[in-house]
Amino acid sequence: GLHPDECTEDILDVALSYDKPFAIVPCCVFSGFFPLRSFPDGSPVRTYEEFLKYLMLKDDRLQQLDLPFEGRNTVIYLRTKA
Repeated sequence: GLHPDECTEDILDVALSYDKPFAIVPCCVFSGFFPLRSFPDGSPVRTYEEFLKYLMLKDDRLQQLDLPFEGRNTVIYLRTKA
């Protein structure tokens, strides 16, 4: 998903639940749409950097890389065994 907006977390969650490889480039946090999104300590997820961290905490196998283009360019991905 390249800048998948509100469905970013859903893409990640479904891929993880089915153990499927995926790559997402998150863009907007939409904290107003997801007020219950929080870290294990209860602190809210409000910034882009927090959103990236929140997504990365979902699975130890996730990897993160900055892509060579301007703007929000961090990809979070999972490679699974074929």
